[in-house]
Amino acid sequence: MLYNELNRSSVHRIISPHKKLQNAFRMVLYRNHPPGGVYMVPAIELKLLGIPAVYAGGKPVNMTLKKAEAILYFMAVETTSTRDALCRLFWPDSDTEYARRSLRNALYLIRKHVAEDLLSMPNHSSVQLNKDAVWRCDLWELEPVQAVTREDLTLLSGFSFKEDEFFQEWLIDQQRSVQQKIFDHHKKTANRLEEEDDYAEAAKAREKMVLIDAYDEDNIRALMSLYLRTSEYNHAIEVYQKLMRTMKDELGVVPDNDTTRLYEKILELKGKQTAQATASPKTYFFGRYDELTAIEDELYNFLENHHHRHILITGEAGIGKTTLVERVISALELSEKTAAPPYEHTYDHQADKDNKKTIGSKKEKNSADGSSPNPTTKPQHQLPVKVMRAAAYPMEHDLPYRIFRGILREMLQELGETGTSRIFGFADFIAPAMATQGLEGDERIRYEDMVQEVSDLLTRYSQRRNVVLIFEDLHWGQTHSINLLLELIREHLKNVMVIMTSRDVKSKALDFMTACGCKEKWLLRVPLARFSPVEARQFLRNGLRNSTVTLDEAAMSRYIEASEGNTLLLREYLDLINEGTIDKLDTLKFDELMRSKLIGLSEPAQRVADVAALFMESPDYEAIQAIAAYEDVELVDLIEALRGAGILEEWVDGERLIYHFTHQKLKDYLTDQISVTRRRILHKKIADYYEHLYAQRGGVSVLPYVIHHSRLASDARREYRYRVIYGRRYLDRWHEVFSGQNVDLEGGLTLEDKVMQSIDEARSRLDAKDESIVTYDHQVLYMRGRRAIREGRYADGLESIDKAIRYFEIHRCEDLLELCLLQKIYYAIQTGKLELFDSLLSELGHLMGGPGEPTGDLIHVFWRLKGLHATLSGDTESAQNYLMMALQYLEPLTEEQPRTHSAMAATLNYLAMAYEGEGRYDEAFHTLTRAMEQAELSLPSNGLALILTNLSLAQFRQGRMDQSLESVVRAVEIFELTKSIWGRAKAEAHLARLMDIADIPESVDEHLGRAREYAQLMGNPYEIRFVQEAEAEIRSHPYHLSNAGQ
Repeated sequence: MLYNELNRSSVHRIISPHKKLQNAFRMVLYRNHPPGGVYMVPAIELKLLGIPAVYAGGKPVNMTLKKAEAILYFMAVETTSTRDALCRLFWPDSDTEYARRSLRNALYLIRKHVAEDLLSMPNHSSVQLNKDAVWRCDLWELEPVQAVTREDLTLLSGFSFKEDEFFQEWLIDQQRSVQQKIFDHHKKTANRLEEEDDYAEAAKAREKMVLIDAYDEDNIRALMSLYLRTSEYNHAIEVYQKLMRTMKDELGVVPDNDTTRLYEKILELKGKQTAQATASPKTYFFGRYDELTAIEDELYNFLENHHHRHILITGEAGIGKTTLVERVISALELSEKTAAPPYEHTYDHQADKDNKKTIGSKKEKNSADGSSPNPTTKPQHQLPVKVMRAAAYPMEHDLPYRIFRGILREMLQELGETGTSRIFGFADFIAPAMATQGLEGDERIRYEDMVQEVSDLLTRYSQRRNVVLIFEDLHWGQTHSINLLLELIREHLKNVMVIMTSRDVKSKALDFMTACGCKEKWLLRVPLARFSPVEARQFLRNGLRNSTVTLDEAAMSRYIEASEGNTLLLREYLDLINEGTIDKLDTLKFDELMRSKLIGLSEPAQRVADVAALFMESPDYEAIQAIAAYEDVELVDLIEALRGAGILEEWVDGERLIYHFTHQKLKDYLTDQISVTRRRILHKKIADYYEHLYAQRGGVSVLPYVIHHSRLASDARREYRYRVIYGRRYLDRWHEVFSGQNVDLEGGLTLEDKVMQSIDEARSRLDAKDESIVTYDHQVLYMRGRRAIREGRYADGLESIDKAIRYFEIHRCEDLLELCLLQKIYYAIQTGKLELFDSLLSELGHLMGGPGEPTGDLIHVFWRLKGLHATLSGDTESAQNYLMMALQYLEPLTEEQPRTHSAMAATLNYLAMAYEGEGRYDEAFHTLTRAMEQAELSLPSNGLALILTNLSLAQFRQGRMDQSLESVVRAVEIFELTKSIWGRAKAEAHLARLMDIADIPESVDEHLGRAREYAQLMGNPYEIRFVQEAEAEIRSHPYHLSNAGQ
């Protein structure tokens, strides 16, 4: 049979969601090749603490009977038992004969799966565990292999089986007994180590005691004191804060006074030690030691090429997320300059052989000769660290991938690939359109292609550097952007770490990413809470250490109560106290604090701040100047005044100067203070500015800004006009083969659904009889008709297109007429109406300048369609001439416009069809291979599926069965992803034929059913005939004939 041509490696190369199909093929290939192996006598290890497991020779043993596994664990604890006791414990409701028979079977399974001599029966009534047959058991040593949680020190944590109530009663008693033994064992060990002045090891023992009893404050104070002795203030603070949270949440109480006093002492010592504590109150860093330590651990792992997690910092507005990120960046930059590890710790690079880090691994340790290690010793990581930052902004829903734009542009510039990358979909990176064009500017980019492109770029960029990507305010991130970030993180790219910040708000995409990260264990979530009163008091004391101002306890308590522990408010209080203006405020509420930052600003500076606050995202210098209308010298002075007041900060992005607010809450406050009338006027000016940019550059990415600011300016007509333009440009196709990404978004809507929904909402805000927007109404008709034709709803589609044509003919909108005629041509192609196809082509030729010499941007499309018509009509010689003319127009464009690669692919696909019509199959195969190469260089979508289907048929004819299967499976995947149906019947029928050859009848019927469904929906006679011929061939197979006879 032909399936013998398939080789094993080809099955494993198929990347397909059709797991059933892939497994079926594997069964066909391996059915006569049973796996073999050599039996070895294993070393037995029993893990009873935490989730239990049995290992033989280092590999886990999978018991086929749960009760047999339970008996083994029971014997490991008790070591000896009678048969009757085992029967009563494990089969309490069964008769004696059945229980004894079941016990014998369980004991046999233990000897079979684990070891023959593990259990012995000295007489007929008892069972004993042979300890000599066990290499290691953590329970006997009272030392688990790894203990991170209380469950790790719990006997048989989470273990159960059916009808186990008597076993569970025994287990609960044993768990209490075992945990007490472990607690006493580590307490004794800790006392001994403290007497020997080995404080680090003593701390490890007391940490395990905390896992067992989290409320034993005597032990917790002893542990904090050990950390105090070794100057590990961060860990001591972390222990107290965890105790505080646990007692408050579970018991509703707070720690003892002795514990709190020790904590305050540690905070004070830590504040004195930290150099930041003596800096300006505007810049010094305080607190967050446990959170900083958690991030520090992951950064250490990242820089040392160990397994690391990515970071998500969450918390309310003003809680200190950005400050914590700045602290991380400062530490990384310092480590680069001094060749020292991040933060103030000196890492112990002489760790044990297995490189495990313990709680004490980051403190200074003495070297072998008793001297201290050199704090400037270069760490193990040799690669430089590159920190790249981006931030999301409100109202980003119309800007997919915007957050990646600056980061990717910087990477491309450094790699010298700005003129070759397909990410932006433009050849010349420095072209005027690219000044504002981002990832969202390419209308037809496929999501998977996007992930692969960005992943490849990151891989190349990070080969010679460690890359830390920082994405702030992801709660505002657009769904596509967050999904792309999720896919990139899941790629587990080497030398890449991601740090993110987000407010505690609802976001489906972000919640999904967080859930995936926690489940798949690649995300560390770092929640930031408000400062406790103790922390807030210490924050103010440290901030005022170098100040001439002194606060009594009553005043300090007043500020702490007013701030409610919010770090932004506390920091603003410090600024006002040190400036001597705090007494001028009647209250200590947020509005007064924000207003105080504006005191002393001139009226022009206030106007510039208002303008900057209204932009959709952080504006650049040119944008502010266009709206504020100040001369360069004056505007520079005004911006400097705002920077000096701590309102704006300046970022450099290539040649652009971009201005961010120091905090989003300040931007929100300024926006709220502007009157409604003035807001509308300013939004209108900003919309005018972006409209002017669009007229100059033609970049599609500018349009969402025009739309956003037009809506806020209550300019409904302009909003609708540009929603239509944006939607049409986003969804239009340059040719008949490649349609764009149309995957499901939130709520089951496709990308096209979302675009049309936004247009309908904008239209609903206008008068139904508004004559000034009739042209745009007919463009919407064209868009609806195009979609209906593509989906096989021909009557609806043609009705809409014909209405649009009548209007565009009267008003001489020739470019839109061309698009409408193309849609009718696609209808003729899909339905196989060659006469209609021919007449519409003639009409299109006249519209483009005449049938002999058409002109215009779509000339290559015209000649390609002429070639397709000739091929379908059997005139293969003329078809080749027309298609060669199309290639002549396209080839010069590929260097300037990478998107023309897809048009090249479509033309080559038709040329291969012409060769096949003449029986020149080898030339057709090589031409299809060229078409695939061009498609891979473009931004492909379902057009790639058409080429893959034709390539699969060519490979099938040449007997390359494994390659044919791989091509058609990939084609079906793309059809499914893009929700497109043109050509899918052909792919499904061919896949059914391959399944028939492989003798997998259930898959044959499934794919044949789909092929018939799509062929009938499209109504294309060629596809219907192809499906019928494939089905006839399949039904002639002996398997189907025998089934028909039955």
